[in-house]
Amino acid sequence: MDKVLYLAMTGAREAQVAQSVTNQNLANASTTGFKSTLAGSMSVPLAGPGFADARTYAMTADQGADLTQGPLVATGRDLDVAVDGAGWIAVQAPDGTEAYTRAGNLNVDAFGQLTTDNGRPVLGNSGPIAIPPYESIQVGADGTISIRPIGSEASALAVVDRIRLVNPPQADLVRGEDGLMRLAPGTAPGTTQGAGGDH
Repeated sequence: MDKVLYLAMTGAREAQVAQSVTNQNLANASTTGFKSTLAGSMSVPLAGPGFADARTYAMTADQGADLTQGPLVATGRDLDVAVDGAGWIAVQAPDGTEAYTRAGNLNVDAFGQLTTDNGRPVLGNSGPIAIPPYESIQVGADGTISIRPIGSEASALAVVDRIRLVNPPQADLVRGEDGLMRLAPGTAPGTTQGAGGDH
């Protein structure tokens, strides 16, 4: 009798987990750069002495993220960018390590630092990108950031830095609890590539 109760309990629990995953994916369907979570069900036999073939539990398995590229939307904002094809924008995670995002709605914060919409510093050639005071700013197709400094002529553009764009194999990426992608332990970043501005 207890076998049936345990099986029913685990099945109900995992159905609730699967429903939570679906709810999260739907709630973030219009979030810039969001990648939906993939989850699947599986059965797991209870292991251990005296339990061989006695019980099999239901379990929801994390199958990674759907890394399919979403549609590009033109916004007309100078700091809205999109990665051209496969690849990621390198950012600094809360713990100081390098992480990756596809969310290209960037901002310059009160300290002149280029950040993602949720405040993560965007990385350049040698760390977080600092933007001097400017009258206009643009991001080139290769991720190069140029500004017209305050008081300069319209033709006086200065290159500030270049957004670090990487393209590691999808199989090497894992998603953290903060929604940022990271390289699995023992893997190295992929090649740098371009990004398109004004998306």
